[in-house]
Amino acid sequence: MDLKAQVGIISIFGRGHWLAAELARKGIPVALLEISQQMGNWAPEDWEGPFGFFKSESMLDSQYERMVHGDDPQMVPQGLTVWLKSGPVEMKGATTRHRFAQMGVDPEVEQYLLGKIKVESLKKMTFAQTWVAHLAHAYSSVVATLLPESFLEGKRLPLFSSFYFRHASRQGLEKSLKWCESLGVQVYRNVELKDVALEDRHSISNLEIKTDRQGLFQAEQFVWCLSSEESGLVSSKVQALLFPKGPVEPEWVWVRYRIRMKDQGPLAEMTRAQLPLHCVVIEDLMLPWTHENMMILIRTQTADQFDVWMKIPNSHRFHRQYLEERGRMMVQYLMARIPDNEVQVAEGPQESHYTFEQIGPSRHPVFSRTLKSELAPKAMKNVTMDSPEQWATLGWEGAFDHQNEILRELTSWWTRKEELRKKQEENQRKREKQL
Repeated sequence: MDLKAQVGIISIFGRGHWLAAELARKGIPVALLEISQQMGNWAPEDWEGPFGFFKSESMLDSQYERMVHGDDPQMVPQGLTVWLKSGPVEMKGATTRHRFAQMGVDPEVEQYLLGKIKVESLKKMTFAQTWVAHLAHAYSSVVATLLPESFLEGKRLPLFSSFYFRHASRQGLEKSLKWCESLGVQVYRNVELKDVALEDRHSISNLEIKTDRQGLFQAEQFVWCLSSEESGLVSSKVQALLFPKGPVEPEWVWVRYRIRMKDQGPLAEMTRAQLPLHCVVIEDLMLPWTHENMMILIRTQTADQFDVWMKIPNSHRFHRQYLEERGRMMVQYLMARIPDNEVQVAEGPQESHYTFEQIGPSRHPVFSRTLKSELAPKAMKNVTMDSPEQWATLGWEGAFDHQNEILRELTSWWTRKEELRKKQEENQRKREKQL
């Protein structure tokens, strides 16, 4: 069994679907190889992550179409909400400016977030005056930074835009694959990637794969949607070929707890109902935004259950006792804010149940700036990398921004290739006429 396309996208957990659809719309033969089954035992919530997405002017209609043709996006009416001890700060609420003024946030911060002034205007201000600008950079950054310099790193998120999140599911992933097929993408499900063959030391000739049968997949261009660590779950040989300097290990990772709230008083249900669909809970603005000091609280589809995400050191990721302690502190902080409810950990992170060998690397890594730049992948003539290691932010913003760049590059490559083909055909016709 030999399969061919002009572009082959090696995808996990929905990565690369929009890119595949756009290439197909441009008439470029493209195949999507879905190999999520090789990435360990993850729940759909863990694929999606906690960051949601902003429907800003920079989001293309086709990118929002991609979101809709998966799991249904839910709009958070208040926009991105930050829940401080002093109360909520709603980025799209009627009280946004009032809350900023009340907290001493400088008016120029709003101008910066709207893209009307440059970051240099904020550098002489205090952190208390500019923390919202720091949040716009640090919220889903792939690079770990200290708070005083957060707005010097990565992308500024459009905090004032409409904000959405999704309850991910396996059905949503299949819906997205069918959407790709409807646009002309060749989709291969449940692929097991066995090996990578090089044509020379700087380009891939084919992939050895197994679906219902074993065979080869050939393409002229490949998009590799796996990080260096994720590639190790395919095989150590493949990892060494593509990342000869070794995998980039993150400094921090995001982990997910599932909590349950039990009624402990007459106002319990009403209190829960007032919680937004999604919010960022910060205990102390002046302390590092890690561990239980910064949590992302998300409603699940079960009324009394919520997901809580926090960022912890990668080195402690599989330490069960450490994860349990973080859970106890998380419960303590949340119970202090949610009256008449007893908060319990219903389920710890996946890392408390499995080993690295079973689930592999985190889906949502945060890297040291130095390490991320030092351990670059091998330069390949016909391979483009597309994973959190290349993105500016985690979540859909980072993926879509980077895939926009890849789309431009592949479109340009295809245009040159077609022009050359047409020129060769024209020359061939001229030679035939002369005979």
